[in-house]
Amino acid sequence: MQPNPACIGDTITFTASGVVDDGGIKRVYCTAKEAIPPVAPPYTWQLTIPPDYPPPLPPLSGTGPAVSVVAEAAGTYSATFTATADRECEPPEITVGPATATVTEIPITAEVIDQDDPTNAMWTGLGKGSPVYGGSEASTADNVRLEVIPPPGAVSNIVWTVEGPGGGTYSPPPSGPQATQWDLGDILNPEPGEIAFSVEITYADGSRKCGEFNAEIGVRTDDVIVIGWIDAAGVPLSPAGVATYWTTELPLAGPPVPSSSTCNWIVAELSVCDITPNGQSLAVQANRDYILLWLFKYADNTDPSQVIPGGDFLDTNGMHVDESEVTAFKSTLTNFKLFSRYQVKYTNPDWCTTQPTVLKASSLIGTTENPCGPSTIPPANAQYPGQVGPYNQPPTVLCTTTPRAVVINDGSPDSGAVSAFHTLMGQSPPVGASLFWESIGSQIKYWPNGSTAPEIIVQPYPTYYVYHNGRRVTTIPAAPTPADHFYTNPYPFGTVPCETLFGTTPGGRCGFATMPPDATARWPDYVIP
Repeated sequence: MQPNPACIGDTITFTASGVVDDGGIKRVYCTAKEAIPPVAPPYTWQLTIPPDYPPPLPPLSGTGPAVSVVAEAAGTYSATFTATADRECEPPEITVGPATATVTEIPITAEVIDQDDPTNAMWTGLGKGSPVYGGSEASTADNVRLEVIPPPGAVSNIVWTVEGPGGGTYSPPPSGPQATQWDLGDILNPEPGEIAFSVEITYADGSRKCGEFNAEIGVRTDDVIVIGWIDAAGVPLSPAGVATYWTTELPLAGPPVPSSSTCNWIVAELSVCDITPNGQSLAVQANRDYILLWLFKYADNTDPSQVIPGGDFLDTNGMHVDESEVTAFKSTLTNFKLFSRYQVKYTNPDWCTTQPTVLKASSLIGTTENPCGPSTIPPANAQYPGQVGPYNQPPTVLCTTTPRAVVINDGSPDSGAVSAFHTLMGQSPPVGASLFWESIGSQIKYWPNGSTAPEIIVQPYPTYYVYHNGRRVTTIPAAPTPADHFYTNPYPFGTVPCETLFGTTPGGRCGFATMPPDATARWPDYVIP
């Protein structure tokens, strides 16, 4: 039998020897006789393995003078051989063995810095077989270190090895008698699956001691934030061809307006399909365009990079997300029109069996400052909360042939503002072509493919900032004008008309965005998970 003692992963071979059939007379049916020469007899064998040997188990019986088994568990391995002479009667069978081999395993101590909280810097014990999550950078990747304490003796060499998915990305420490620790560092760009870290200690007398530590490598995705906001600089506003009344009541330079009451009356009448707000005709296209763009331009947001200290959500050292900055930003709803956030982790890519763990998730609709300012007559607020769309939802995992995890951010301005937009763009007459506002939104989508980055889907309007782990990585500009985000059958309003005592708009459902989508509405990509 060799080797003995053995290490996990070694191939142990048991060999039978020393039994020879010396030949002589072969009895046939215990009466007839036939001379035979000396020959090695045939063998059968029985193999015994440790009780915690992992599946699949090796064959436990067979024929032949030797049997080999890979030591996949610590414990005792033994083999018993039975030699049988070529006789129908005597001589009897001869048993050889059992021969035994002992597989000992020395313990490997593992510790981890868990980066579910990227501010964590404490080492904690890691159990054998426990999950460890890698990421795209230090703030999302667990930090791991291993240590072995050699049993007493003159150590001549210590060698670390690793096997499993992505094993080539881990660099063992240089071998030598002092190599008792392996600091793996951050688990970057992980490849999911079970991985085995092994150590072999060789002593001066040639003996060996071995240990193995198994871990389940998982993926922690990037912590992604998507902010939708209106950039006033991106809304073109020209007084060319516009009646003086409109440029007076709605100044080109923006608020404050000459009269909050007059401004709010204009919006209120537009919201009930009145095509002569404050007695003024909307027959001229330039007037309608000016009003629409003015309402968008001055219902804007301050650039988030000017609101967030330092310009992004990184801590002062630029190492990880500063959660206090995220909380402060999203708690002021006028900072944005849309705010979504999503981060997950997982070990099993079969999300139909085991869903990913949600680490961060938000899907918020902002509040808009009234560009007219508040007024008593008509009653008008200083701010108007946006409408939460029907598909604004918590994290969802879809179990299909292509599993995915999504967060959808779906909303719209208040119904009065949307209905006013529809009067300006959708009435016929006087507008002509009937176009209606569509809700805005975004989608963050992860796939179980080992990637830490998501797929981002957004509407053409407004501007979107995308942050990964606190750092802004992408700016998705808005369409050249808000008018480019109007459609004949927009989501979720469809072609449902809006009828009031003051007029009818042939679509747009009076701006009500919270109800389920109308059957006539188109389906933008961001609401299709």
